[in-house]
Amino acid sequence: MGRTAAEVSQYPLHPARSEAGDAGHLLTADNPHASLAFTWDSAGNQLTESQQLLDSGFADLGAKDLTRTYDMANRPETLVYPDALGTLHRGYD
Repeated sequence: MGRTAAEVSQYPLHPARSEAGDAGHLLTADNPHASLAFTWDSAGNQLTESQQLLDSGFADLGAKDLTRTYDMANRPETLVYPDALGTLHRGYD
């Protein structure tokens, strides 16, 4: 999957940077307080979301990741929370 040029938006106190892939899905977003990263499958489903807080007192926590799976019909099936907080399972009739 290719990447498009990164976009930078400047706010007086919060410069932000983001990058999108060929399909227009957000791949990364950063500002002085947090860094986000996302992955997507070929059907456009979000697979992972990673957040790293950068402010002092939070930086040592490390990245927190959410992981998603989908069934054969591209419907959300599981959502795995970070730090062993559990997994949400969805079922369909």
